[in-house]
Amino acid sequence: MFEKGFKEICLVGYYGFGNIGDDAILISALNEYTKAYDIYVRVLANKDPYLERMLKNFELDSKVVIYDRWKSRDINDAIYYSDALVFGGGGIFQDKTSLKSFLYYFYLALLAKMYKKPIIIERNSIGPLNSKISKFLFNFVLQWAEKVSVRDNDSLNFLNQFYPKFSIKYSLKQDFVLSDISSDIFKRSLLTEKIEIGKYDVLFILRNFSRIQEFANLIKELNEKYKVKVIVFQENDVDDLKVYFSDIEYPGKGEIYKTLAIIQSSSLVISNRLHGLIFSYLRNVECIGISVDPKIEGFCKDYNIEFLDEKNPELINIIKEKINNKLEGIVY
Repeated sequence: MFEKGFKEICLVGYYGFGNIGDDAILISALNEYTKAYDIYVRVLANKDPYLERMLKNFELDSKVVIYDRWKSRDINDAIYYSDALVFGGGGIFQDKTSLKSFLYYFYLALLAKMYKKPIIIERNSIGPLNSKISKFLFNFVLQWAEKVSVRDNDSLNFLNQFYPKFSIKYSLKQDFVLSDISSDIFKRSLLTEKIEIGKYDVLFILRNFSRIQEFANLIKELNEKYKVKVIVFQENDVDDLKVYFSDIEYPGKGEIYKTLAIIQSSSLVISNRLHGLIFSYLRNVECIGISVDPKIEGFCKDYNIEFLDEKNPELINIIKEKINNKLEGIVY
């Protein structure tokens, strides 16, 4: 990736918002760039104090500086004084969540183009792009980018179908979290956190979605028979879901090791969060994906992980059957 010999890069993504999955992407990317390539990294992020603490915990603070993604001066300096702009991981080029967010990342690409800085899209999920303006503007992002790598085949197919003229730039790469370079950094959780194999029969990693009330009813029923745990990956999810669940845990901002330990302590993981599935795969824990967006389905297809469509009318019955089959014979 860095055959041009970049010494300093500006790295941008959905960083600093307390989302454990995006925190893991950031740590993995920084571990790779600073240690494998000896690159100084300016990170454009929501400048929450936990980021600095997290960098120190992972011993990544010596070659990394956090810039405030909301301040014009920081945005300009981070890009202008770097050798390249890197969109690192995640699903940032989509407008399902927010058109405003897509336009923010387009603005960064435009700024890099104005400063004549190389643009690299690295291990992203692409799409969906629903609005005409997003589809139109993304064409320019791809035109300006030197390289575009995606983390799932669905994203690669999307690019080749709708933007075929840039296909020579496209490649498929593993998510940062699953890369060989980064896997070692997460193995430390086996040493720093207490792992209790079988502590939880079923771990649900959830965000709010259309079937959440049905899941709440299912989990209440399962609690009568099994040891069930519910966690979320972002602090805001606690407020969204506490009305449905009496016992729900958010491991905390930047608490990647703690999250991995909870997953390692579970017999089965059911998740509608992509990185809940990625962490489970990383830890060789059986998991089932609930497909609430294309990136979950794409990952599950690529790694042969079972997934169920959230719109399936038999979703709850299928999950109940799979749990009972998996845990048959357990008595407390």
